[in-house]
Amino acid sequence: MKKRVLLPLLLLTAACGGGGGSSSSSNTNPTNPTTSVDPVTNVLKVKVEYQDYCGNKTASHDARLIIHNADFTNKEVISPDEYGVMVYEAESDKANVSIVYPGFTDKEGYVQLRVKTLMEQPLLDIGSITLKTEDRTLCHCEDVDLKVDSTSDLLTGDFNIKVNALQKVSYESTETGVLIKGYEACHVNSQGFGDKLVTITAPNYGGSVAAYKKGYQPSDILTTEYQGESFLFNVIGSNSVFRIYETWADGELFRRDFLWNDSSPFYYYPYNSLNKEYIAGWGYETVNVDLENAVFERYVSKRYDPLGDNDIILPDLSSDDFVNAIQSDFSSYDFSAYTDFDFLNMEVIGREEDDESLEFFWQIIMPLKGQFPEFSHLDIENIIADWKLKTNVNLISTSIALEGYQEVNGYQDYITNNHTEFKFLADETRWDEFKSVYFGVDVAVADIDIPMGNIKPLANFTSQAIRKIQMANVAETIQPEKISSKLNGLPRVKQYH
Repeated sequence: MKKRVLLPLLLLTAACGGGGGSSSSSNTNPTNPTTSVDPVTNVLKVKVEYQDYCGNKTASHDARLIIHNADFTNKEVISPDEYGVMVYEAESDKANVSIVYPGFTDKEGYVQLRVKTLMEQPLLDIGSITLKTEDRTLCHCEDVDLKVDSTSDLLTGDFNIKVNALQKVSYESTETGVLIKGYEACHVNSQGFGDKLVTITAPNYGGSVAAYKKGYQPSDILTTEYQGESFLFNVIGSNSVFRIYETWADGELFRRDFLWNDSSPFYYYPYNSLNKEYIAGWGYETVNVDLENAVFERYVSKRYDPLGDNDIILPDLSSDDFVNAIQSDFSSYDFSAYTDFDFLNMEVIGREEDDESLEFFWQIIMPLKGQFPEFSHLDIENIIADWKLKTNVNLISTSIALEGYQEVNGYQDYITNNHTEFKFLADETRWDEFKSVYFGVDVAVADIDIPMGNIKPLANFTSQAIRKIQMANVAETIQPEKISSKLNGLPRVKQYH
């Protein structure tokens, strides 16, 4: 990214001259009083909220905002007001902060612990951290039979059907098309059942059609009036790649198709000019390190252009380049030479080895050059004392990713302006192209269960994972079964930071 120097605002104090007086006092120098200027107060605001399956939002009153000292100890802990907003005021214009909040709640009432740390965060209104859940408590949902009429020849052979982003549906053929059985339709924001996109694709026939209905009602019959326009794009820079194609509208993922080392085409449906279409290439390499499930990834996503060149070129960055940027004492890092990127994104995940659900998730957004935080100084024990957490975790996953946007000019530009939900769907095109280089490892905590309330052992194993990344070597082969599952339920990768 282009580098940009941000000039500080200089506050000037004006001297005011005193009164003149008579000639007899002309030898007396009058005192010039000065007008004092109150210190500038900068304000950081943030809110944590939950969005249920139907779009209803509820503020979290259990969240806390931590302001850190230089050594990452707690300087101040701030609770939300009645509206769920946490506010910090200071004369300084930046701070290292962490937002601690409960994540998903399982059927037994256990909550996931989430922490988001922002280094050198400017003090401004950064909006809301919105966690989408599958909660249907306030939803009105119905199981409906979705009727689709089609005269396409595709229905005479083998074909696949998707509804929005749902990959598998149950259906039966009818005289006029297909009947999708038992499809769950839910009111969205109490404004109807939302928009529906049904795609029918016949890989052997080499074609696809789509039916689209805005503001669907259960009595509606959809018609496949849109013929899919096939297109291909190459991913350059890796021998093992996923190709991904997504359709988004109004902040919702309408569909996602992905292919693993497959040259089959994707299909574009020009049914709504307000939608945004994205393509992505994801290259993988396994890592020779004494761990299971270690991987080096390079990823690029950008807007699909029906009239332009859609090939994707993965970042030209090797694993050696990546790990050498981590200093030998494991306390600092320097990626500043890689100006195509804007920030470093580190994630630490704790879970039980035989359970896919995450019990602990810590995300840290950092500049391209700096010190790793003193992980063991994160003090949240009083905050989470009354939360119902799983007793232990015994597998720690750590990843470090270089990330950036094509039209964003470095860390300060990113950290100041990125606080827009679904920013890649905003009118600004500067968020349209995103790239990431990612190194992730697991550290199995053999025969040791870490109490969830104690962050210090998690910090120790995080440091071990960083050491493993620093010493890793990349292999030539890949194990698809270990990474293909990442795409299931994947919300537009790396776009929510």
